[in-house]
Amino acid sequence: MMKFLQRSIQFEDLVLLVWLALLEPRAERWLTDATGGGNVMRLPGEIQWVGVVLLAAVVCALIAVVTRSPDEAPATLDAMSPTLYARFPLMAALGIVSLEATEQLGWTGDDYLFLVIVAATIGSAMLYRRLPGMRRLYRRLLMTPIVLLGTSTFAAMAQMMLGDMNVDQFIASLRAPESLLILLLMGLVVQYLMFVFAPREVADGGGSFWQWGLRFVLYLVGLLLNQRWLMGL
Repeated sequence: MMKFLQRSIQFEDLVLLVWLALLEPRAERWLTDATGGGNVMRLPGEIQWVGVVLLAAVVCALIAVVTRSPDEAPATLDAMSPTLYARFPLMAALGIVSLEATEQLGWTGDDYLFLVIVAATIGSAMLYRRLPGMRRLYRRLLMTPIVLLGTSTFAAMAQMMLGDMNVDQFIASLRAPESLLILLLMGLVVQYLMFVFAPREVADGGGSFWQWGLRFVLYLVGLLLNQRWLMGL
């Protein structure tokens, strides 16, 4: 059992748990207080540093995408290869973050940036055998910022969906055919696939179904401890 836990739980899982449970709610409150309720802060020269952080996370992830670990078996075009198909939800995730980054920075060339993301994703899949090598640990570290930033999206989405709902209203909504809980679960699955599974599978593929199941449980614990989206209840 201990060996299974050691193989399954990686440092990213612990960092993500601490981020969701403790750091992300505090960072959100600090950012809101510092901007007077907005989400934009500026560096000298009117450069919005939130956009800089988001753009840096996208660039780091792209570096991991266009490299591979030296000891990693070359991916094939087999549709069942997780390392291969994980690149496509990751492409969508990077597109979302890059769009937010360019909006924060006031840039108008977001289409070109997305084309770069698409080209890097598809090109790296087609030319996988010829990609330059990089240590697995470095690739995992490069993917970590996009994972941390992306996981904040579910807390924000859930907070928006719940609004001013209290516990009684939330329980009553679960009885409806189009249950709010179902919508939240669907959003959670999509968000986890795009912002957690995909980047980590690309950086360090090979996790089993049970290993990812355990990682998902830790992720749920972090979300349940995240006070931001539960604040309305």
